[in-house]
Amino acid sequence: MKKLLFFIINFCFVAAMGQNLIAPIIISLPANPPANTADWATAMPPVMINAQTKMPNGQISPLVIESKILVTIKSGGSIICGSYNPQTAPQSNFNSVTKTWSGAAVLSLLGKDCILKPGTYELCVQFYGLNAAQGGLLGEACKSFTIADTKQERYSPPQNIVPVNGKVFTEQEAGMPIMLRWTPVVPKPQGDVLYKVRLIEILPGQNKTEALRTNTPIDVLEVKNQTQTSAKLSKRCNNCEYVWNVEASKKSAMGDIEMLGTSEATSFSVKPGDTNPEKFNPPVNQLPVDGKVFTKEEIDQPIRFTWSPVIPTPKEPVLYKVRVVEIKKGQPMAEALRTNTPTDIFEVKNSTQTTAKLSKRCNNCEYIWNVEAIGTERVQGGNPKNYGSSEPTSFGTQSPCSPDYEFISDSVYCGADGKIHVKGHIKITPKPSITISQISLTQIKETNYSGANVSTNIATLPQVLSVNGNNYYFDLIINSDMCNKQLYLGYTIKYFCSVTGQNMDLPCGDSIPNLPCCICDPCKTLGVTIRNDRLTSTGSTSGQILLSGILSGLDPNVVKKVTMELVYYNIEQTGDENCVQCAENKEWGNFIKPASHYFSNYNQGILNGINFGREWTWLSKVKKECDNHGNGGVGDGHSGPLNTKCTTCGTTTSLNPSENQNNTFSQVGFSTSLTPIIIQPPFPRVNTFSLPIAVPPGSSLKCCSDKIKVCIRYTIWDFCCKACDIVKCYEIDRKAQ
Repeated sequence: MKKLLFFIINFCFVAAMGQNLIAPIIISLPANPPANTADWATAMPPVMINAQTKMPNGQISPLVIESKILVTIKSGGSIICGSYNPQTAPQSNFNSVTKTWSGAAVLSLLGKDCILKPGTYELCVQFYGLNAAQGGLLGEACKSFTIADTKQERYSPPQNIVPVNGKVFTEQEAGMPIMLRWTPVVPKPQGDVLYKVRLIEILPGQNKTEALRTNTPIDVLEVKNQTQTSAKLSKRCNNCEYVWNVEASKKSAMGDIEMLGTSEATSFSVKPGDTNPEKFNPPVNQLPVDGKVFTKEEIDQPIRFTWSPVIPTPKEPVLYKVRVVEIKKGQPMAEALRTNTPTDIFEVKNSTQTTAKLSKRCNNCEYIWNVEAIGTERVQGGNPKNYGSSEPTSFGTQSPCSPDYEFISDSVYCGADGKIHVKGHIKITPKPSITISQISLTQIKETNYSGANVSTNIATLPQVLSVNGNNYYFDLIINSDMCNKQLYLGYTIKYFCSVTGQNMDLPCGDSIPNLPCCICDPCKTLGVTIRNDRLTSTGSTSGQILLSGILSGLDPNVVKKVTMELVYYNIEQTGDENCVQCAENKEWGNFIKPASHYFSNYNQGILNGINFGREWTWLSKVKKECDNHGNGGVGDGHSGPLNTKCTTCGTTTSLNPSENQNNTFSQVGFSTSLTPIIIQPPFPRVNTFSLPIAVPPGSSLKCCSDKIKVCIRYTIWDFCCKACDIVKCYEIDRKAQ
C-alpha cells in the first residue's frame, strides 16, 4: 500500500510540474534566414534546437522519454508552416538529459518545406506528453526572425540591453520610471527609424512565449532614432513578472512601412523589497551614444554630453559630475574606469547636459565616460548625499589610416564530434586610403569576464583567415572544456595606408561569451555504420534464416565491445491457416550456432546460451584503459573533468603486427540496398557477419507461406563506457517453391 501511495504522489508531482519538465529550450537560426526553409539546413549557422530536461528523483521522467515534439512557424500567432499538430507530432526520443536537433533533423520535424514572404515570424518548439489533447505541455519556446525582402538591404534587429534579462526590481523601484535600452538597427538605415517597445505582463502559469503570443501589452512606447526610453509601468504589483521587446521599422521611399526586425524578448520582475522612500534611480548616459566614433576634425571640436536626471527629482539641487577617462590599448573598460586618472572632469548643477572640449585628443584613441550625481547640501556626518553614478559608455576617434572593421560571430554550436565549433568573420568597410593585405589570428584564449586570461592552447591557430570580398572568415574547433566560458580571439589586421605610404599592423581582440556545453554523441563519434544488412532464407523448407551485413568503420582501437540482441520475433501465416505448426521448439526466435563472422582484431563472438540465445557479444583485442571512465562534466549526469578524447581515451596497447595485415575499414555510409549478401568461406577480411536464427521449418506446399519479422538492437561501446544503440527491424516472406 505504501508503494502504491508513493507511486501516486510521484505521478502527481511529475504531472503537476508538467510544463516545466523540459527547459531551457534554445533555438538557433541562420544569421539571415533564407525565405525557403529547405535552405536552413545548409545555411550558416544551420537551424538548431537544443533542449534540456529536469530529472525528478534523479531520473528522466517517462513523460519526457515518450513525449512528442511539435515544430511550427507562426506569423501573428497563426501557424503558416508545419504539417503536424499535438496529436500527430513525431516522437522526440528524449532519452538523455540534453537533446539536440540540427539541420535536416529540424526541418523533418516541420514536415514540409515552406517559402516565406518578407516579414516577421516565430519558430516555435513545443513538447507534449501522451495526453496532448488534455493539455500535456511539457515545455515550449519561440524565436523571432525576419525574412528580408531581397530587394531591400538586410538589417540586424535591435537587441535588449537594460534591464538585463531576469532583473528583479523592488516595489519602490518599479514605482519609478524604468530605463529601457537596446542596440540600434545595423547597418544604419536611410531615414528615420521608429522603435516600438512593448511591455507585457506574464500571468501566473504562463511562460514568456505564451505571454508574448496571447496577452495584450500593458504599455506600448514609441521613440524615433533613439535606443532608449523610460517608462513608468501602468500596472504594478508585487511578485509580478514582465516581458518586453523592441520592434524597429521605417518608411520606405514609397511611403510603406518596412519592418527592420524585432529583438529577442527578455523579462524582469517585481518583488517585495526595500521600503525606504529615499530610493533614487541614477542618471543614464545618452550622448555620445555608446560606441560613437568621431573623426579627427570632430574630436577637436567641443563635444556635447547629455544624460537623464536623477529620478525622482531630489528636493535639493543636484551637482552632476562628468568624468572622461582614456582607455589604454588592450585595457578592459571596467579597469580603465577604476584605475586611470580622468583626462577631464566637467561639473554642472541641475542640468542634464554640458558641452566641453577634451583636453587630450588623439587619433585611434578610446574614451569611457560616466556621470555621478551628488547633492549640494550636507547631510548627517557632514558629507553630501550621493544619488549614484551612470553605467559607463564609450566613444573613440579614428584616423585616415585606421581600417573600419566589425567582428561578427556567425555561429557557435556543438558539432557531431561533441566539440564546440566557432565560426565567424571580420567584416571590412572599404576605405579609399586603406588596402587590406591579410588578417590572421594571433591568440585564442579562455578569459574570465574581467578580461584576465586564464588558459591558452584551446585550438589550433589558422595562419591566415580566408577571404571572400570584404569578409575574412575563421572556422575553429575548440579542443578543451569551454562549457559556459568566454573565448577571447586576438587577431592582427595587416594593411597599407596611402596617406602615409606605410604598411601597418593593427592588433585587435574580441570575446565570445557563454560557449555551449557539448555532450559527445557516441552514435556520431564512433563512426560505425551498419550496411547491406538484411534477412535471407537458406531454403524454402529450411528451419533457419540468416541475419547478415557489414559493420563499416569498426575500429578496435575505438570500439571496445559490440553486441547484437534479438529483441523481437514474430511469425505470421500468410497462406492457408491450416499450415501452422502444432509443435513449438524453444530454439525458435533465437540466434543459434554455428555463426560466421569476421570482425578484424576482435575475439570470437560469445552467445549468451549453450546452443541458442538472444545476444551475441564481441570484444576488442586492444588493451586500453579510460581515464575518469569517460566522465563528461556538465550535462551528462557525471562529475569530474571532461575527457576531451571521449572515444579514443587512454593508452593503446599495440596489436600484433600480423593481426593488422590486410585489415580494411570501409567508410561507406548506410546503404538501403536490397541486394542479398551471399557469404561463403573463406570470408573476406572485412567486418562481415552472418548469424542464423532458428525458425519453424518452411512447408513444401505451395498453399503454405508465412512472414517472419525480427528486430535487432545493435550496441556499439567505446572505451569510455559510452554506448550507441541502434534498433533495426527486418521482414522476410517465405513461400514454397
